[in-house]
Amino acid sequence: MLIKSRKSSEHWNAAEHIMAPNSTGCGSLRCRRRFTPAPVLARLLLLTACLLLLSESVCCQVADSPWADRQQDPLCVPTQNNTADSHYFKTANVSVVIGALFPLFELSAGKGNGAALPFADVSEDGIRKACGLFRDFIVLDHIEVFSFLINKRYKGRLTSSVSGHNLSMGYTIADTCSSLFVSSRMALRFGAETPLRDRKSFCGLRAELLPVCSAEAGGPEEEAEPGNETTTTAASTAFGTADMGDETGMEDGGMCQSGAMAPERNMAITVGLTESRVVLPVSTIFTLEKLTHISPSATGNGFINHSEGQLPFFFRTVPPDESQAQALIDIALHFNWTYIIALASSNDNYGTPGLIKLEEVANAKNVCIAYKATFSTDDPLIDVVLEDIVTQLKVYDEAKAVILFARRHEATALFEMIRKHKDGDEPEAAAKLDKVWLGSDYWGTASNLANKLKTLNALPPVALVVRPRLPLEFDGFMNALEEEYIEHLLSLDTAAVRSQTANPWLCRFWENLFNCGDACDDDYKGRTPSNRSCDDPSFRLHDRSVIEKTIPRMGWTRNVLASTELAIQATKLLLDSIPANTSADEVAHILLGLANGEAMRKAVVDVKFPCSPSGDQCQLITDTSEPTAAFDIANFDSAEGGDVGHWQVGVNGSQDPLYINESSIVWSALIGPSVVSSCQEPCPIGQGQKSRTDRPCCFDCINCTDREMAPEDGSGECKSCGDGYRASANKTACKALPERYLDWGDPIGIVLTVVVAVCMMLVFLTLAVFFYYRQSPVAKASDYNLMVLILIGMLVGYAVSLLQIGRPSVVHCTIAKLAQSPPFIFTTATLLIKTSRLARMAKAAQKMKFSRQWTLGIAAQVVFIAIVSLVGIMLDLSLTLTKMPSILPSHQTDETYLLCQYDPARSAVLDSYVVILIVITSVFAFVTRKMPMNFNEARHIFLTSFCLCAVWGMLAPPIYFSGGEYVAVLYSLRLITHMLAIWLFLFTPRLYIFLFRKHRNSIYADQDSRASSRRRRRPSQMSTPALSAA
Repeated sequence: MLIKSRKSSEHWNAAEHIMAPNSTGCGSLRCRRRFTPAPVLARLLLLTACLLLLSESVCCQVADSPWADRQQDPLCVPTQNNTADSHYFKTANVSVVIGALFPLFELSAGKGNGAALPFADVSEDGIRKACGLFRDFIVLDHIEVFSFLINKRYKGRLTSSVSGHNLSMGYTIADTCSSLFVSSRMALRFGAETPLRDRKSFCGLRAELLPVCSAEAGGPEEEAEPGNETTTTAASTAFGTADMGDETGMEDGGMCQSGAMAPERNMAITVGLTESRVVLPVSTIFTLEKLTHISPSATGNGFINHSEGQLPFFFRTVPPDESQAQALIDIALHFNWTYIIALASSNDNYGTPGLIKLEEVANAKNVCIAYKATFSTDDPLIDVVLEDIVTQLKVYDEAKAVILFARRHEATALFEMIRKHKDGDEPEAAAKLDKVWLGSDYWGTASNLANKLKTLNALPPVALVVRPRLPLEFDGFMNALEEEYIEHLLSLDTAAVRSQTANPWLCRFWENLFNCGDACDDDYKGRTPSNRSCDDPSFRLHDRSVIEKTIPRMGWTRNVLASTELAIQATKLLLDSIPANTSADEVAHILLGLANGEAMRKAVVDVKFPCSPSGDQCQLITDTSEPTAAFDIANFDSAEGGDVGHWQVGVNGSQDPLYINESSIVWSALIGPSVVSSCQEPCPIGQGQKSRTDRPCCFDCINCTDREMAPEDGSGECKSCGDGYRASANKTACKALPERYLDWGDPIGIVLTVVVAVCMMLVFLTLAVFFYYRQSPVAKASDYNLMVLILIGMLVGYAVSLLQIGRPSVVHCTIAKLAQSPPFIFTTATLLIKTSRLARMAKAAQKMKFSRQWTLGIAAQVVFIAIVSLVGIMLDLSLTLTKMPSILPSHQTDETYLLCQYDPARSAVLDSYVVILIVITSVFAFVTRKMPMNFNEARHIFLTSFCLCAVWGMLAPPIYFSGGEYVAVLYSLRLITHMLAIWLFLFTPRLYIFLFRKHRNSIYADQDSRASSRRRRRPSQMSTPALSAA
């Protein structure tokens, strides 16, 4: 059966390119493909793979290959090498394959940090020669876990509980050798095993990047090993290369032509990629191949952003490194370690981003990083860098807590350098290097690193490490899986190891574990120095404690269990979606077609696991976000103690994600549970801290001022109490300042009250005298009615001046403001109308017009006064009520003075109206100042107006610009002085005549007759009293 290749315009849709056969005997290889610029990720893939295979031209150098006597290039032919030193293993005769990428070996060069292989030797033998260190722990906590689930738990079968379909299930395991280049090569090899629906894209991509072999170019076919014969299944029939020629547009001799040796394309999903630095290039390859991948331990930042289309086929079951930074800072805060040192590895995407996140979280949570540094074992000056770091560790002796966000090789080098200094330093200097270490997962969970450091006498005295884990709610489900796996391990013995074929590396692990030499049946020698037989019956994992010591990273084991189970369940979901009436030959075809694309990606997100005792199902990972951040906290030396707590975001609905059982922490004689990691001891009561310039985050203790409060624990700066408050006697609290205002009992309030009372008594006395002499010539000449109105306005003004006394409130201040302007306006308006009347009378006298005018009558004067006053009062109401006064506290040293706060602009408008009235009155009074006769009232009005101008000129600036506690007093004083000036200059001359110069009051009457005779002779010189009497 054949999959129809759809026309793809995503990558290969432009000009044709023809590849000619090369000169090495690869046969006629001609791939015709159309090409346009690819997306960014595709270009990255092209560049990486071209560099990776720079020396391999376009065809396999099978005849000249240094390993030609063993097998063809694994990228060309899917061979199987079931030996303990192999780097690639694949089960045969299965319908569905799950791939796995694990770092089984380490590069001999570069201390295992992923150094590049030589370009000229990327062959399997070349890989084998470079990959010298066998990481035996990977066998048990990665590979055996992976194969156990597929072979033991699911018996190598993929069964649908919905449709009843049943397919054989196997796996392919590739060793990444802890190398970016080897990881990319294995990913490309996995890509060759995917059931690509777009054969044209596949052919064009691999023809340019990979060694491609035709049937004619290959070497002699190797005979299949017994038991590994390839049989034709539905998958191989559907996705094999026998019938691909017409659908791919390939020409004669192409890799997609009938008879080309191509791998069996039945890989559905992959797991692995345990190291973050290989995720981006490898997942980019998987993205182009639309191959979904699940990582159990890649914790690097920024890999997953499915909302932006970044690595859409990549998932992981562990949180990112930035969550580790939050957990490490929270551990430091739990012990109140607020002064720490942060160290990280450099030149990678692990330590440097982790250090940046550490700084960000530390700043947000008020943890001071006294010293930070990065280092790398790849640096040729690493010893100099480490010397400087260890020196700084001694300089910052107060920082007893150190966070190390580094790889295991950097951690080992650092601890070795510390041990070297401790051995050579004096005891006092060596003691400064005894610190508590908080470790990230990379070195903190590295297998056997603690034992190695013990051997080197470089083990840190106290170290707590974080280990990524699955969220706590899945513990029940994962515990059951783990128990199944442990039971499987307990059943192993040498015979079982020899007879099993699921894990070719298990025998080598067994030899290393028990120091024996014949567990493996292959001819690869020299793995162990011992010739002891492995047939000893005691050579087995007797109980769980032995297993936990053999697998010091059970947390990683759980993650591999989870990622493998997730991959199996996702594949099973796709199988469930196939209708039950589908024929057996079609099921594998349809399943693998679904697996290679969005369907598998969605299935991974839809998988749910039990997450509560009641059987609730929860998603482990989501399509748009990182997994829930969760970590175990453990002692670094697992031989002395295991887990001590956990950290998980949102655990049990709690705001605090951290739980630590302090009694489980293994302390040392050098560092105890009472260790302090801060810059200094707390300051005494009443003192606060002041930052020092010579050392970050350190402080001097200083006395707090009377307006500052010292922290109760003495571990912070003096804090200002704020306006209206002052510190208590011991400076541990702030108390409100007593409130003050212009009160009736204050001395100023009493003085104002007495002054107002005296002034009001004088006004009443003046009013009584005027009433008594109302028919006298002087009273009539002064316009008795208008004078009474002025006296009444003065009484109101004096009363209003007392409204400034009392506790301010919004209502009180509003009433005081509304009542303040009317007395000014009324008295000034009365003076204005009175002066205007005199001026009009004088003008009439000059023109010899003696007829009575209605505008000179009392009724007209009252109307004029009312109009002028109402204009001012309406202005007062509109300006005051549109913006109500407020309360303004004026904070003094020992008290808070409460004031009424008025809008200065609105007050200025009202005051300007009063001033305009005073100025106009002054002008009229000045014009009529030279009226005849002995008593000239215009002169008194002019003096009154002039005095009012002086009063307003002197008091206006303090009122508007002082803003102090005496503003209320100034408001009252302006009212009092305004009214008092009118009384002094307008009424006291008349009172003097009424009370002490009565004869002058009668003389005016006698002068009226004489004035009449003079009027005939000198009509231009007429007296005011005469005009008034007329």
